[in-house]
Amino acid sequence: MFTFGSKYNLGDEDQYDVNKLFGIGSMMIHRNSDRFGWRYDTLTNKFLIYAYYYRSGVRYTELLASVVANHWVSLSISIKKGFTEYAISQGGSMLNIFRVGSKRRFFNILLGPYFGGNRTAPKSLELYLKK
Repeated sequence: MFTFGSKYNLGDEDQYDVNKLFGIGSMMIHRNSDRFGWRYDTLTNKFLIYAYYYRSGVRYTELLASVVANHWVSLSISIKKGFTEYAISQGGSMLNIFRVGSKRRFFNILLGPYFGGNRTAPKSLELYLKK
């Protein structure tokens, strides 16, 4: 769940950077990994949810949905034979299912939240994760 305290405004192009929520990866996460990403959109007052993944060292982002604050969002990543499936729903309604091809990984590690890439969070952000 993104709370009202999750909103931020960096005031520059870094506002469009995709932050990381959670996912899975190999020991080299910038080579092959799958995560959900997010950013706050100041124009729509919503949180944009992305598939954020690396394939053979190339980073990709795919916009999956926009969600509102203070409502639980269900996110899942499933590794299937030959592809990874991202699923997102809110309030019991499926918002998107996205599939992308993937190679077999022998060791998967859990990847946790991380803000941005080239700068730190502008304040303490409130995100709630539960199993």
